[in-house]
Amino acid sequence: MRFADAIDKFQGDQMVLAKRVVILGDGSAGITFANKLRRVTVPNEIEITIIGNSQRHFYKADGLFVSFGLKNYRGSLKSSKFLLNGGIDYLRDEVYKINYEDRVVLLKSGKTFVYDYLIVATGNRLAPEEMPGYEGEATHFFELTKSMELKMALDTTSSGNILIAQPEGPVQYAPSLVEFALLLNGYLEERGLRDKVSITYTTPEENISAVSAISSFAEEAFEKYNIEYATGFAPKSINAKNKEIVSEKGDSKKYSLLVMPPPHRGQKFIEESGMAGDFGYIDVDKKKLNYGKFDDIFAIGDTANLPVIKTGSGAHYQATYLASRIAHEVVGGLYDFEYDGKLSVTTLAGMDTAFTVHSSYENVPNPTVPNKSDFLLKYTSSDTYFSSLIRGVL
Repeated sequence: MRFADAIDKFQGDQMVLAKRVVILGDGSAGITFANKLRRVTVPNEIEITIIGNSQRHFYKADGLFVSFGLKNYRGSLKSSKFLLNGGIDYLRDEVYKINYEDRVVLLKSGKTFVYDYLIVATGNRLAPEEMPGYEGEATHFFELTKSMELKMALDTTSSGNILIAQPEGPVQYAPSLVEFALLLNGYLEERGLRDKVSITYTTPEENISAVSAISSFAEEAFEKYNIEYATGFAPKSINAKNKEIVSEKGDSKKYSLLVMPPPHRGQKFIEESGMAGDFGYIDVDKKKLNYGKFDDIFAIGDTANLPVIKTGSGAHYQATYLASRIAHEVVGGLYDFEYDGKLSVTTLAGMDTAFTVHSSYENVPNPTVPNKSDFLLKYTSSDTYFSSLIRGVL
């Protein structure tokens, strides 16, 4: 056999042997995972396809700043395709169903994809229809357009009661509602309106936050800044006529402006595929991130039901672990044997300070003291996110 023929045969064999990794979701978790996996493998080892339908990628942590006019939204927005490294196939489509017994993904366009590894990273589905009275009455900052609408509402507020409410069930980075309350206090003080506008915060949780360190800080801060709060308040419906939100227990809270994200649920195809756990998300092994008995299906980011809060930090660490694991299984190399539940979240403490909480499954949350450096870290985090984190560099 000629040397050139041998090379062609070798390359052909390599192409046959290449593992097919299919990623559902072009949000933070999906893109980060794709980029990290591509950085440690080559196409003739692993073929990477990411399927999603998001033209633009909004850095959600900046929704808070946009709402108060502290940042221009243009620096928080990038093309989804632009964020993908070379060597990754990107398909604009939506998932209809997963046939996990045959390792096939069915798309709404009619296309099908066979996979060796499937990573579900489709994030949250905002479901306002599950809260009677929500549409047209409540607003939030979890989407860019809503952040801009909220800014307009805040700019025209001069009196009344602003109610910040957390819906029942998982919420993407729920502590951001605590951050909003503290920013709102400073914002109203700067405008000389704090004595004319009251602030109320409600949560269905037993404490202000599910993160003990954040909850402890918030209790003291709310008392200091005269922010009324109620725990164990699970919203059931909104009465637009009476301007009140009613809880599952039948008690109510009045408002002139209601800031509440809609209920969060998993994507509908998860239920259609028979894979839905609590609130429509996917139950996975908390350390291996695999679904059920399958060692080729994983869920990461907000899609996964895990005993940690849903955060971009969690999605990053999960993507890092899983990319190294799959690379190890296919081509070898070192990797962390398990995902340890690691989180590092920076929480705003006001208009110019913040603190960072580090935690894992085994370690109790360990916060820093509120400081200006952490505030700057949070304020400029979109730069690091777009240049390094989502690119898989860090």
